[in-house]
Amino acid sequence: REDVMAITDLYSEKGYAFAEARPDMRKPQSGEEVIDLTYRINKGELVYINRINTRGNKRTRDNVIRREIRLAEGGVFNSKALRESSQALQRLQFFEEVNITPEPTIDPTRMNVNIEVKERSTGTFSIGAGYSSVDSIIVMGSISENNFMGRGDRLSLSANIGGSSSRYNLGYTNPHVNDSALSFGVDLFNTEREYDDYTKESLGGGLRLGYPLIEKWRIFGNYSYSDTDLSDISDDASWIIKESAKVEVTSSMEVSLVRDTRNRTFAATEGSRHVLSAQHAGGVFGGD
Repeated sequence: REDVMAITDLYSEKGYAFAEARPDMRKPQSGEEVIDLTYRINKGELVYINRINTRGNKRTRDNVIRREIRLAEGGVFNSKALRESSQALQRLQFFEEVNITPEPTIDPTRMNVNIEVKERSTGTFSIGAGYSSVDSIIVMGSISENNFMGRGDRLSLSANIGGSSSRYNLGYTNPHVNDSALSFGVDLFNTEREYDDYTKESLGGGLRLGYPLIEKWRIFGNYSYSDTDLSDISDDASWIIKESAKVEVTSSMEVSLVRDTRNRTFAATEGSRHVLSAQHAGGVFGGD
C-alpha cells in the first residue's frame, strides 16, 4: 500500500493527476516461499491547471492568496506544489482554515483548483501600565496589523513611557513588492533614558530588503542609521561614558542568510529556523 501511494504521488508531482499503480502478485508454486510482485502503472494523461478559484476572502485581496500558490493557470498539475501552497497560506497567519481542493472538469486533461479560506483577526491592540523603582509609573501601548488593508503588509506602532525613559517604534514591511519575491521594510525609533550619570537619547531607523536564494534560503540586507546623544554627563562619570559621548552616529550594514522550514510562524509544530549574519559599521558607510 505504501508503495502504491509513493508511486502515484511521484507521477502526480509530474502532472499525471490520475495515475494508477496496481500490484500483481504471482502465487508461490508448491513448496516455494517467495512470490513475484509486478507493479502495473497507468500514468494516464498529463493534466493542466484550468482555473484557480478563491473563496472566503472577504478582506484579503485575491493577489495576496494567489502569490502564495505554487501552481499557475495553464501550468502542469503538481501535487507537491499543492501541499506547499497550503503550507504557505497557513504560514501567513491570516486564516483560521485553509482548504485547497482539486476539481476535475469535463476535459480530463484540465483541472480546477479551489482555494477556500476562513479569515481570522490579524490586528492587535494592547495597553498597560506598571510601576518600577527606576521609572516610577510606566505606560505601555502598541497597535499592529499583519494584513494591512488586506494587502498582506505588516504595520506596527509601539510606545513605552516612564518617569525616566521613553521609547517609540514604528515598523512597516511589504513581504512581496508588486507581488514579486522581493520584500521591503522600514523601521523608525526614538528612545530617551535618564541614567544616574548621564541622559541618553537615540533617533534612527533602518531599511530592509529580502530575496529568496535556493530552496528555503533567503538573503536579507539591513541598513541602519542611529544618532545617539549623551547629555547631562556628571563630572565624576566613568571615562567610558565620556568617551562614548564622542561616538554619536552609527551607520551599519547587516547581511543575513535565513533558512526557515517552520510550518507556522507562531506555535510551530515542525521545522526549524537558522540564521547566519554579519554586521559592519563605519568605514564605507560613514558614521563614527
